[in-house]
Amino acid sequence: AGPGDGGGGRATRGAAHERSAARRLHESPPALLRRINGHLSPHRAVEESTASDGAAGGDQGESGSAAELSDDELLARAARADEMRAPSFRAAAEGGSAGRDIAWLHIPKCGTAFGVALYHYACPAIPANATTLPCGSTLPNATTPNCVLANKTVPYANERGKRPVREGYAKGNPQLDLVQGYPASEWCPNARFINAHGGHRPYDQLRALEAAVGVPSLPWATMLRRPNQRLLSAFGAGLHARMIGNEYNFAMYSLVETPLMFARVWGVTGCQTKTLLDRFCGERRVSSDRRDGLRQGDVAKAKRVLAEDFAFFGITDRWRESIALWHAVVGTSPPPEQLAVELMDNRHTPSNGFDAREQRAEAGARARRYDESALDGFEDEADEELYSFALKLFEARLARFNVTVTGSRTHT
Repeated sequence: AGPGDGGGGRATRGAAHERSAARRLHESPPALLRRINGHLSPHRAVEESTASDGAAGGDQGESGSAAELSDDELLARAARADEMRAPSFRAAAEGGSAGRDIAWLHIPKCGTAFGVALYHYACPAIPANATTLPCGSTLPNATTPNCVLANKTVPYANERGKRPVREGYAKGNPQLDLVQGYPASEWCPNARFINAHGGHRPYDQLRALEAAVGVPSLPWATMLRRPNQRLLSAFGAGLHARMIGNEYNFAMYSLVETPLMFARVWGVTGCQTKTLLDRFCGERRVSSDRRDGLRQGDVAKAKRVLAEDFAFFGITDRWRESIALWHAVVGTSPPPEQLAVELMDNRHTPSNGFDAREQRAEAGARARRYDESALDGFEDEADEELYSFALKLFEARLARFNVTVTGSRTHT
């Protein structure tokens, strides 16, 4: 059928879209294809992104003051901020039965299941065992399933430029069944919960919502993850790189076959740093010449945001400690049924050829991890620097709040 035939309209449009994408990738000059192919080459020196770090130096402007603070200074600021927040957390714990205030920064592939603990905090009247259900399940009061299981595999080129996902991966809103099954208007009318649905918008965008709920500064919470583990999970989740752009998506889905190739695509790395600032996970700054799309000073700024603005963050590799620290910070004592659902892994990334296996994680705990040899020594430099500081702050808070937990586990 030709373009003007009434029969295969949708198929014809899809084919035309594929041809258009192919032209963008292969026409002369094939700048995009050359650029991506070059960065996907396993022989390409990783030092390229390091060398370009200084090239963005003229852009540091807004981040200059953050760059002057040492890790020790940031840890001291975090301790002071914890002290200032403690009275309001105590008051909320004692009198928040009708709902509490919280805001969630949900970084992609960093502990989606933490949303269950957050919803229990914001809505303490819901049943102690309330949690998100397996994909396709629907709570009695909800109108739609919380998610569906994908039935396609990667890599493949999607004709509409949408992200392909690995067969069995849970697509959809991770909190939909909780939010619809136990609506805040009925169960916690006083709660103000920013990002209760668990979207992946960056911190600066979500902060704009604080004025809308009438609270100038809500307590913020998030989860961080060992950077290479996050990269491997994102690869297994269908080359997850939020807002990397359709043209990059087409090229990435056509060319990427291994985790290392995925990690080398411009914009994929630096996800946790970017989300703590003002960019989506795969988004790059226009003025950046770095592989991760960040500017000089951005990591320092993200560390300061984490230390000063976030009342809590956890580490996915140390989930039990993180949940224990969460309750110590906010001053709550969950019943056993609630603690059980908060410790569950309800959004497991499916098989991706290098399944997570039990290994020794930080602090000697046992956790399930992907085999990082799949990245052949590659490092996500920005997120590694952020994560290194985060571990120091995490340890400091465990000591400050007198949290000791044996055993651990991670979300994959």
